[in-house]
Amino acid sequence: MKKLYLALLTALILGITPIAQLQATPTRIVIKNNYGAPIKYQLNHLMRMGQTTIKETGKEMLVYNNESVTVCSIKDLIAGKGVSILELLIRTTGTGSGYGLSPYTALYGQLQSIQQEYNKHPYADAAVITIHPSSFYQEWNIDVTYQ
Repeated sequence: MKKLYLALLTALILGITPIAQLQATPTRIVIKNNYGAPIKYQLNHLMRMGQTTIKETGKEMLVYNNESVTVCSIKDLIAGKGVSILELLIRTTGTGSGYGLSPYTALYGQLQSIQQEYNKHPYADAAVITIHPSSFYQEWNIDVTYQ
């Protein structure tokens, strides 16, 4: 009898696992820094209250070169659609960056892309925003992949 229960339990587990994997989608947003130097990011929430927009400013966080950091959950990006909006900003670090010489760059396009595309990547665990090398006279070289 125990062998029968064990066989049924094994069959159930093996049958459910592929179904669960098919329904999975990426769950987090990650910044991967391949820029060549440390960068900083800030995650803000913009909340609409009627005609007024209230900005809840997040803490500035450091991401070292060749490091990946989870920024937030994809649920945070899609949950408050229309009411709460995420604003993800990046900038360089170094001398003068705190004095306005290195302004923040908003990643609106990348967040919008993730919001529209994440369902198309059922086997991915994360939407990864990769910051590639660029120089001070060029725009940021950024792409979004799913891993």
